[in-house]
Parts: sequence; C-alpha cells; structure tokens
Amino acid sequence: MVRTIVIYATLPGGGMPEGPNPVYPGGKVFHPLIQSVENALSAVDATSQNTLTLGGLVSHVWLEGEGLMVTGELDETQGQGMQTLPVRILMWPRTS
Repeated sequence: MVRTIVIYATLPGGGMPEGPNPVYPGGKVFHPLIQSVENALSAVDATSQNTLTLGGLVSHVWLEGEGLMVTGELDETQGQGMQTLPVRILMWPRTS
C-alpha cells in the first residue's frame, strides 16, 4: 500500500503583522519534523519490542520515493508551508 504523510508548519513570525522572518529558511522548520518521522519509522522494526503491526495487519512501514517541500510559499503572508512524505506499507498476507 502507498500512502502520503503531509506535514504543515508555519515559519517563525507567520501570522504576525510583520509577517514571516525572511532570513529564516523554511528548511530549518521542516527538516527536524521530517527527521522525527524518519526516527519514528526506523524505531519500529521486526526486532523491536515496539513493533507497530496495526493488530497484525502490517509487516513493515518505510519512506520511499520523492516528497514535496513548499517552505512557506503556500501562504506567503502567513508563512504556511508543507512537506509530503511518501510511505510504503507492507501488509501481511491474509490466510483463511
């Protein structure tokens, strides 16, 4: 199964009358968020005590493919941006 995680974030100063800080790059906001998702997925594996199987339906989950980063241009006045992360989910085969 292929799904997409979408992360929305507001740049520093977004939503303020002066607007987002133009010298603060959007990547500085999004890269720690992406790293958090990567860490969460890598911590969950078949050898871990914390294996996430969704009740035995899922075998593995990993990021694969190209995402899209829009760093504050989604709404320039508010400094709203987004990042997409493509996710692959390997389901256990059903047995009757």
